[in-house]
Amino acid sequence: MKFLFYQGLTNRFTLPYLIHSAVAEGFPWSVFSNPGSVQTDAGDIFILSFLTPEAPVVHTLIAELKQKFPDNVIIAGGHHVSGNPQCALNTLGIDYAVTGYADAGWCGYVTAHVKERGAQKIIHLPEVESIDALLPCVDGLSCVPPLEIQRGCGNACAYCAAGTYHSVTQRTRYSISEYLRYLKKRGYTRTGFVTPQAFPETDDTSKDENLIEWLLDETNKSGITHTEYGIFPSEADPDISKKNIGLIKKYCSNRIITIGCQSGSDTVLQRLNRRFTTEDSERACAYVAEEGLRPVADFIIGFPGETAEEQAATLSFARKLVLHCRARIQIHYFIPLPGTALEGQMPSALSSEAVRDMEKMRSDGCLVSDYAQHIRDFQIIKPWLEGYHNTVTLFKGDILQ
Repeated sequence: MKFLFYQGLTNRFTLPYLIHSAVAEGFPWSVFSNPGSVQTDAGDIFILSFLTPEAPVVHTLIAELKQKFPDNVIIAGGHHVSGNPQCALNTLGIDYAVTGYADAGWCGYVTAHVKERGAQKIIHLPEVESIDALLPCVDGLSCVPPLEIQRGCGNACAYCAAGTYHSVTQRTRYSISEYLRYLKKRGYTRTGFVTPQAFPETDDTSKDENLIEWLLDETNKSGITHTEYGIFPSEADPDISKKNIGLIKKYCSNRIITIGCQSGSDTVLQRLNRRFTTEDSERACAYVAEEGLRPVADFIIGFPGETAEEQAATLSFARKLVLHCRARIQIHYFIPLPGTALEGQMPSALSSEAVRDMEKMRSDGCLVSDYAQHIRDFQIIKPWLEGYHNTVTLFKGDILQ
């Protein structure tokens, strides 16, 4: 039995973790990107992991695999499937839906379930107390992705799945050192880290409160000359302190820090169950600028129920950060994610004034993300999402008013 891992557009950071477990458990494996490149025997298992924006592409891929390899099992997991596994089973055409995180030992766990051929088509992976054993270190793969140093999130924002599937768990220093040794072995001089909170604030005494400072210092000592932190995939919350900004300035090569502002309307932030305010975001951006670094203020526009006035407030606030903090602005268009409080709710339309303001910001050079591409991407997946969630009547009007 061999595992056939799909290499898609949205799983480049997670695929090596999955394969690492297969290697550790002694399972043969290979990677494919399209059905034409697959070499398989009956009994081999296709493993698909993906995010919501890639779901329509994966849906088509599954149909092709089913037609070409009818005797093989297809299993899908990842955040999209974990958020609503029954919906994934009903619409994607997979044989099994796997929920939770694929930690060490997941291959044997899933294989045992498949061999039983039971009626239960949803496989719930058990939550583990430690994430140390699963590393993205696989000889034979060209990429060694950033290391996940924290799983789970202390926030519970309505639009985000980071805090949905796992309690907050930190990787230990020993496991991080093992990763750094592997980077040195492979000749890497640049790396980053994955965490939903660059500097988590917690009263949990079991957490290593000095982990991040040790991490950045140890990474430099290991021979890494370009350490990136406080930017994707380790953005900072608006409660970042001057001390922590100083750590990034001291140890990291990036001269920008991304602040997750999300909205410029406190009313919207409250609806999203966001524990930060616009005042917090403005303070964070000011702190970054005072340290001689450049803040990148990250926003989402088009939240369900968001009014034209609330969109205007977000863009006005973004302009304020540009003027007073030298900020660069990133704006993304909202996409509903399975398993979140906003699952199945389509984005609000953008007002013509909001589009005009964003175009002006882009022409001025302060808007550094391609919001228009985000809208085009959503237009592609919108019909699929409506069918997936059976929410055709939820979307009112066009994306642009």
